[in-house]
Amino acid sequence: MSRSDDCATPSTRHAPTVVGKNLRILAVVVVTLGVYAWVADSIPEVPPAARETLGVSGDSSEMQRPAALVGVTDPVELLQVGRCLGCHTLSGRGVALGPPFDGMGSRFDEAYIRRSILDPGAEASDGFEHLRGAMEPGIGQTLTEAQVEIIVGFLASQR
Repeated sequence: MSRSDDCATPSTRHAPTVVGKNLRILAVVVVTLGVYAWVADSIPEVPPAARETLGVSGDSSEMQRPAALVGVTDPVELLQVGRCLGCHTLSGRGVALGPPFDGMGSRFDEAYIRRSILDPGAEASDGFEHLRGAMEPGIGQTLTEAQVEIIVGFLASQR
């Protein structure tokens, strides 16, 4: 038996080292990332024909105008097709997540409504501060200027 064996206590001889623990953690992380990469690679890409039908491109840096919005001038149809009623309500339709469209003209002026559509993260209505920034930032760019003005005028008339 060597002198160093005499000095070592049983708890230090068999205790895992910090390096060993870190290597095990690293191995788990590498395996997890590998599984994530494998799953991501198995997700099929959206075919070009479907992208065209949906009105989106492969470039996510700029929101594209959905084909269903082209030529639409009816304000209620714009709100439905533009997915506005997915978070707002109008005449009992839609989802009551954001401020209701009913009575909007008595609460806000046209400038505020327009700004909320074009730059939804700029302000939040009273009672909805916790949702600030939840609306898609480029949603106003999916509409033409004329469509934005149609919606602004319609919402401002809701009293």
